[in-house]
Amino acid sequence: MNTLQSIANNTIPKSLLLASCKVETMFCNSSVSATSNLPYQYHFGMPMPGRNMNNGDYRYGFGGHEKDDEIKGNGNHYEFAGFGLDPRLGKRWNIDPHFRMMPAWSPYSIMFNNPLSFTDPSGLYPIYIITRSYAPFKWFGPGNEWHGDNRGHTLDRGASYRGLASITHDTETLTTEAFGGRSRSYTKDFSKDAISPTEVSNRSSGNNIDVHSSAGNEAQVGAQPIDQFTKLKVTTSGDIKQDHVLNITGTISGDDFPNQESFIYDSEGNSLWLGNFETSGDQQWGPVFDLFFENEDDVNINVDISIKVNKDGVFQGVMQGDKMISIEDWNKQFKSDDNASSDQ
Repeated sequence: MNTLQSIANNTIPKSLLLASCKVETMFCNSSVSATSNLPYQYHFGMPMPGRNMNNGDYRYGFGGHEKDDEIKGNGNHYEFAGFGLDPRLGKRWNIDPHFRMMPAWSPYSIMFNNPLSFTDPSGLYPIYIITRSYAPFKWFGPGNEWHGDNRGHTLDRGASYRGLASITHDTETLTTEAFGGRSRSYTKDFSKDAISPTEVSNRSSGNNIDVHSSAGNEAQVGAQPIDQFTKLKVTTSGDIKQDHVLNITGTISGDDFPNQESFIYDSEGNSLWLGNFETSGDQQWGPVFDLFFENEDDVNINVDISIKVNKDGVFQGVMQGDKMISIEDWNKQFKSDDNASSDQ
């Protein structure tokens, strides 16, 4: 039995985790088995030279996938559900059978070149949803001691946050995966400084997305977490292998401090707002008094969107009645820093 556990955080240079982990980073959260297999790996699973303590007899490696060392040497090829993976290149060995649904990507690519956020169990095209909480202030908390995110709503996937849930839903297999982000929590004088993970509970089933994300402050003892609940129903109208409509309804609920935002994007990076929310909580005392309960029933964002999607799985616009409005016009209906910058 291949039992995996997360490697301790002290194997990851802290300097690489000051913001949400991105594919450009050198090292990422690796995995080790409960046996003596202790590989240090690059983000697609290539063993780090001189840091691999594998005993050579263990059959499994990156992500729990079976190694096929006879092809390219120790740790250089994974069976990976039958389509093969070269961890040195981060590429498949054969063509993705659904590459036509992802025209912006190489047919040999895997996990959209971002194994920290995505998986590719079947090669089908998914949709991606991000739900975030962020402190709009430059400083916040008691005495305005803590660094905030100092921004407004944005579709920028690289924007800073307090908590993040990254959700992948496959509209064909009706499967949902969810991952939590990591943010830096620190004070003005840096006397308190820590990387704070977002814990995620994926309660999804079928076409119902149900993800609870909880973002704490690891730098402050006793700090209450920021809770968000992404509850969405995903349906399609028409033949999914042709031009069709993707319908998403539901709510984003949870704590009313700090700000919240949620959006969806496709394989080409086209992003659409699902909604956003501005807190009425106090800049200094909001994190003290507004986070004691999960507040799952407190709805902050109502979601109701019908997206026109082409046969390649790429967003074309948003349906409003019998008419389609452009992605740009849809997003302009929502208050955001993106609109402010485009108007200048």
